[in-house]
Amino acid sequence: ARRREGAGGMAEHGGGDERSGEGAGSGGDAAQEAAGDGGRAQCEVRFQLQNETAFQRSYPAAALVSEVKQSLVDDPPLELVGYLETVSQKYPTQVDQIRFLMLGKFLEDSHSLQHGCGFSAQDVNTVQVSVKTVPQKSGHGAKDGGSKSDIACCTIS
Repeated sequence: ARRREGAGGMAEHGGGDERSGEGAGSGGDAAQEAAGDGGRAQCEVRFQLQNETAFQRSYPAAALVSEVKQSLVDDPPLELVGYLETVSQKYPTQVDQIRFLMLGKFLEDSHSLQHGCGFSAQDVNTVQVSVKTVPQKSGHGAKDGGSKSDIACCTIS
């Protein structure tokens, strides 16, 4: 029994299946699949928000962190949209406005889920989601060309 192959995650999140040969790995064992062919294995990712709500999606193990972030930009999950509305924050429109934290480290955009970040194809992998604050243009000193002044991780009142 294969582990959720082709269940929306591959086509939906663009996970290059070109180097996987159908029928390879004849046993269908999830552990063997995870260790052998990163292009076919799926990683379940649980996205934990600061308000303790979470949502879950499936991605190819070979997907890059930047591709996962792009999928959130392109297909906003209701849980994240709702959370950002409660804290009066705009939804991110660019990948660099989203950060993932796992086991105390920020995940690099250029790393793959399984090999670069150490995600398991057998377990649910939890990451904390951080969205960089994009301040509302309300006259609080937003400069025209200052990208650093337009992004903040916290607000001091």
